[in-house]
Amino acid sequence: MNEPPDRFYRIGNHLATDFVNTVYDPEHPAGSLRSAKDVIAFLVATGSIDAAAATELRRALSDGSVAKRWFERALTLRGAITESLIALEARRALPQAALGHMNDVLRAAAGYESLVSRTPTAYDLQFVFVTADPAAALAPVARAAAELLANSRSRVRKCANPECVRHFVDDSRTGRRRWCEMAVCGNRAKVTAFLERKRSTTAKRTSTVDKRT
Repeated sequence: MNEPPDRFYRIGNHLATDFVNTVYDPEHPAGSLRSAKDVIAFLVATGSIDAAAATELRRALSDGSVAKRWFERALTLRGAITESLIALEARRALPQAALGHMNDVLRAAAGYESLVSRTPTAYDLQFVFVTADPAAALAPVARAAAELLANSRSRVRKCANPECVRHFVDDSRTGRRRWCEMAVCGNRAKVTAFLERKRSTTAKRTSTVDKRT
């Protein structure tokens, strides 16, 4: 089965922040994850699982009620990561409930690492799952979040636009990135600031003219 095109706005510079940012979609108020199929598409698009694993996951989720529970678990994980990133940004203790949700997903990913031949002389170290729990497919996202949260030097930021909900890992040389996307929130902020300055200048000129008359 052909995978759908990558339709996710991956501006977070990290798997965990990109997953959190799926809460936003300019074309739909519910964000870009609206079903189990959408979550699978995200996992494939980000390289979290391959096409073969996606096929197996779809088979495991062929029952509608199972798919619904798995989708709800994915959204719960997204919420837990979001809460944790906000706490990280604010240098607060991570919420215990959020940690519990992430650890539950990590616990579902029982398996082992194995050397797999990529070419006759090159090998990759791959993680092989030995569990039938569909939650294991979410483990790469949970692990990415855990590694980010465990790194005290992580520069996680929320977009400086107060109306924007997206997060990113600031990997800029100066460490001063403020916007999720300069072309979106950054330019919007510049336009707003320009209009404010223009209104202020006009108001001052009007006040000066009134005083003279």
